[in-house]
Amino acid sequence: MTYRGNVYSILVLYPFFLLHLLACYEFNYGLSIFTY
Repeated sequence: MTYRGNVYSILVLYPFFLLHLLACYEFNYGLSIFTY
């Protein structure tokens, strides 16, 4: 795996990681931002 490949994979996976954190936060606290 080259350096460029690592950077590309990080850029691709980072948004999914943020969505996962958001989903966990929503599930734990019930503060849904999608109902506004």
